[in-house]
Amino acid sequence: MIDELRSAALLSRLSAEQLQRVTRHALRMRLEEGQWLFSQGDAAERFYLLRSGQIKLFRLSSDGGEKVIDTATSRLARYLLIKLPSHRRALELDVRKGVLASRLSIKPETFSRAVKQLADQGVIEVHGSHFTVLDRRALAELADLASAAELGPVLCPPDAPTAAEDED
Repeated sequence: MIDELRSAALLSRLSAEQLQRVTRHALRMRLEEGQWLFSQGDAAERFYLLRSGQIKLFRLSSDGGEKVIDTATSRLARYLLIKLPSHRRALELDVRKGVLASRLSIKPETFSRAVKQLADQGVIEVHGSHFTVLDRRALAELADLASAAELGPVLCPPDAPTAAEDED
């Protein structure tokens, strides 16, 4: 399990002793399609490491519909809003896209997909390292989706063991 944990970017710089401590609190679990992992409003008592497959993360909108959260797109949206003064619509990245992806804790290919998604939705326009915000309100809504208080159900039964947890 230590090698699996070490392969996760979040845990890759931990020492062998620190990884050993994490493994003492870690549990493996397998989810079936449709199971809930956690629900909106649950206390954040553990963290989860997805080894394979996919999980749909969403929150419920006021009309009861699901609003899927794309944690990479939200981080990019938040970054752009922080960097862009309210009176401006455009900015030039001061770092390479790969470096920015790393700072946002996402892979370069995921960063590219998030940029494309925002461009396809008409939220931003991109030419090289030049970003123009076309819809600041939509960008702000996407950035706000990352708030943990707004997270909706994630699939898994409520009494299921955690994938990994650290109580220290």
